[in-house]
This record gives sequence, C-alpha cells and structure tokens, in this order.
Amino acid sequence: MGLEKYLNERTMLLGQFNYWERSLSFMKGERRLQVYHSKIKDTNIVIIEDERVGKDNKRRTDWYFGTFNGRHSGECENPEQLEQFFEQLRKIATKRNRIAGKNIDKAVVEAVRQTGRY
Repeated sequence: MGLEKYLNERTMLLGQFNYWERSLSFMKGERRLQVYHSKIKDTNIVIIEDERVGKDNKRRTDWYFGTFNGRHSGECENPEQLEQFFEQLRKIATKRNRIAGKNIDKAVVEAVRQTGRY
C-alpha cells in the first residue's frame, strides 16, 4: 500500500500534493526511489518511498521526509540546477530523515505550517 495509507485527503490537499500520485523517481545507488513532491512558496515538501525486499523475501517500505528551499525540477533552467535539486532529494533519503508511515501526516501539516500558509 502506498502513501494513501498514511496521508489523509485533507492533509494531502493542504500540502498541495497531486493527490497520492508520485511526482518523479530517482536512483540512489542501485535502488529507484519514488518521490511525492509539493512546493508551497519557496519550500519544497518531499516524501520519498523506498520499497525493497528484505532478507526474508518480504517487501518493506522505508519512508523519508524533508523540506528544502529552492527550485523544484520544473523550475530548473540548466543541468547544474537540476543536479542541485536531485542532490537535495538524495540528502533527504538518508537514515536520519527516515520517518514512520504513521508520522507522515503530522510532518506534512507541520511543514505547511512553517511556510505560513496554515
């Protein structure tokens, strides 16, 4: 099950996500990570989904959450800016930014609140 299990409709709309659709994906090492992305004012709000198969052959999903200021991928005007955007995503997809699925909704609300929009 995807993000819809953890992010309720009200919060999804508040955070201006494209419903529960993934925005893009990127490679980190040999894994393809899925990104749910929103931008409010200058703040990029990012949820990253890393689905993998564990040693016991069971599927597991790790979630990462973070925000950063700057351009989103559609606003990048050259390859260097686009690389900076993806570098920010790679920084979010680290152990220190891992989040339990049950805490994603609360994290999005707090990120929106910090933008001054809510």
